[in-house]
This record gives sequence, structure tokens and C-alpha cells, in this order.
Amino acid sequence: MNPVQLALRVLRVDSRSRLSAVLTAAGVAVATALILFLATLPDATDARMERASWQRGAVDPSGAIAVASQDFFQNERIIRLDVSGDRAPASSAPRFPRPGEVLLSPRLAELTEKYPREELANRFSGQVVGVLDETSLKFPEQLVALVGNLPGTVDAAVAEDSGWVAAGTDDFLLKFLAGVGIVLLAIPSLVLVASAARLTAARRERRLAALRLAGATPGQVVGTVTAETTIAAVAGTVVGLVLSWPLRYLGAQIPWGGGTWLPSDFTPSLPTLVAVAVVIPLLVVLAAVLSLRRVVQAPVGAAMSQSRKAPKAWRLLALPAAAGFFAFGLYAADETGGLTFLLAALAAGLLSASVVGPWLTGALGKLFATGWRRPATLLAGRRLCSDPKAAYRSVSGIVLAVFVGSMALTLLPSFETFAGGGARCRPNARERFSVLWHPKSLTARWRPSRRQLTSRSASSTS
Repeated sequence: MNPVQLALRVLRVDSRSRLSAVLTAAGVAVATALILFLATLPDATDARMERASWQRGAVDPSGAIAVASQDFFQNERIIRLDVSGDRAPASSAPRFPRPGEVLLSPRLAELTEKYPREELANRFSGQVVGVLDETSLKFPEQLVALVGNLPGTVDAAVAEDSGWVAAGTDDFLLKFLAGVGIVLLAIPSLVLVASAARLTAARRERRLAALRLAGATPGQVVGTVTAETTIAAVAGTVVGLVLSWPLRYLGAQIPWGGGTWLPSDFTPSLPTLVAVAVVIPLLVVLAAVLSLRRVVQAPVGAAMSQSRKAPKAWRLLALPAAAGFFAFGLYAADETGGLTFLLAALAAGLLSASVVGPWLTGALGKLFATGWRRPATLLAGRRLCSDPKAAYRSVSGIVLAVFVGSMALTLLPSFETFAGGGARCRPNARERFSVLWHPKSLTARWRPSRRQLTSRSASSTS
């Protein structure tokens, strides 16, 4: 009987193994759906920028000219392009209107009909001949107006200088939050999935130890657990991929940077889809295999449920190591602008809690056992000392929830600031990561400096 057949028979016979597999699959499904959604946020931001790339002042090789400017109506920004000439539509860019014609975005067209003409509609001289498609807008609620002008009335030099006025910038903050969200979801999900698998840990250890004592090789034992966990992980991954499709439509209703999204913005690329579908089950299986060390090395002790060794004090070194790694990640991010080391340091900080937690649980158990005054305190201390790792697993979810909640509260001001409008200018690396040292700076908008404005004007004319 191969490992897959044995795993299927165990799941068919043992109700607690089935419950553990169902909980594992549910955890993997939720983690897969949410992580895949967060992984598409950078691509969604790029899709927005690509759709709005035509909303800038420029001189087309065909002779068409567009002068970009911005206006405001009830605290909402209006992107206005005064155009002349004929330019064929390309990708998301619409065809220029003729002289005396006006194209408005759907939201702007509604506002011109709702309010008196002298308040809004008279700003765009000409006849409204149509509305822009949503695929030509940064977000569906964006206010954009294309005003056709006679040839020769639009200055090409002004068009070049206005190139940066309406052009948007890369939303660095959203990409950073997406990376943080993936780390804060992936690590706790793996820990909670491992906790769900521990519901049948004692029974599975005795079963696997019996196989080892009966002559099964360590490879056969590992293969059995790998097959049992793979069935639940693959099933959960498939369900998570299916759930990610309707999740796109829910995510499209979340406002960010001035408006909502298009559902197509959250369509994952093929490499992202394959990476999520392969990495998550592999991590779940790896976590299950690593828990077999005791069964493989000491099957007799596992079968007799002997007490485990107390965690060593060297685990405390994980805290300064994680802090040092995080400081290095901040330094690397400040110098290079990359997020790889910073996100890896955040993951190391999460994992350090799982390394130090069992030792702290054992130390707390010893304190209860030595300083008890009531029998209940002595029993509690003895139970904590007998298996600190199992005792910590029962509260590991609360520890991770507190950590994730504190991170969310720290970054919450950024949501309040950027939900109604994106950053006005792309910050440099030091400005980007100053929010990590001073959380209150997240509420401040990044504004362009004189040097940035000069460099943008120079780049637009070059």
C-alpha cells in the first residue's frame, strides 16, 4: 500500500483525522484567497497607471497636441486636456475630439447635469458629444475632460511643460502595504494551520510510531504524513483559488487613491497564480514534515507519550537577532528603496515569537510550580512545564493576533489619508521609510519639492 492509499484510508476511518484535514483545508483556502488578492495589488496599481498614462501634456508625432491642466470642483480634482489635431486611439487612449467638441468622463458628465451650468459645465466650452470609457480612466469615478480646440490655438511648448501636471505616480504605499499584508497573513496562517494539525498530533504520533516500530523506514513515515497533508493542502488551495475570483469584485469596491477599482485590475498574472498555488501547499507540507522529528528519531518515546525536553534558553537569542535583522532591513530599504530585506525581517519578527514563546511558557510554568499556594496553581505549572510547546500552541493564535493588530493600528492612519486621494508626488527612499520610524508621518501627504518639480519639467521637455 503506497502512502497516498494509506492516507486516504486513515481519513476515511478516523473522524478526528478528517476534522483536522477539513480545518487545515479551510485555513489554506482562506490564506490562499487573501494572499492571492494581496499579491495582485502591485499589478492593480500598475494597471491603473497604464490606463491613465495618456492623461498628460504631450506633442504627438502626428501633430496632435494636448495641454494638461487640473481644476477642482467640491474638493475633487478634474483632469482637463485641451487638445488639437487628430490622434488615432491607442491602447487606453481615446480619439481626440474635434474642435468645439467635448468628451467627459461618466462621473463628470453626471455632475454637469446635476449642477447649474455656471458652476461646472461652462468651464468646458463646446458640445458634449460623448463620454469616456472606464478603461480610459484611472478609476471609474475619475473626473476627466477632453476639450477640442482649433489647430494652432494650443501651444506645443506649454504642452511639453504640462506633461507632469496630470500624470499620476506609482503608488508606493499601497505596494508596501500589500507586501506587509502578505507577510502578516502567510506566517500566522501557517502557524494556525499547524495548530489545527496538532488536534490529532498525539494519535498520529502513536500511529506513526507504531509503523516505525513495525519496521517502516523514516522515509515511509514521512511519505505517509506528506500524502495526508498534501491532500488537505491541495484541496484547500483549489478552493482558495476559486474563492479569489468573487473576491476581486469585493476588492474593486474598496476606495483608494481617489476612487474604486475595476475588477479586471485584480486579475493575477500567470506567474503569480502559479507561485501562490505551489508555494502555499509546499509550506504547509513542510510544516507538517518538520513536526515528525520526534517520531522519526525516537519512536518508542513517542509511542509511550514520554515528556519532551524543556526548551533551551538559547531561544531568547531570536529576539535580538530579529531586531538586528529588522534594523538592517530598514537600512537597506532606506539606501536602496527595495522591500525584500524589510519584508523578510518582518517575517523573521513573526517567527521569533514562535521560537521564544515555548521557552517563556516553560519559565512561567516553573514560576507557578515553585511559588504555588493553591493546588490549582501547582497543577497548572506542572502542565506548562511538561510540554511548553503544546501549551504555547494553544495561545499562539492570540499572540499573532495581537502582533498583527498592533501593526494594523500603526498603519491605520495611512488608510485614512490615502483612501480619498493618492500621494501627489513620488517620495524618495528616505521619505518613504520615515513612516516606519515615525508612524504619525503616514498622515502627511508627500508633496513635491522645488528640485523634484524642476527635474520633472526637465524630463518632460527632453
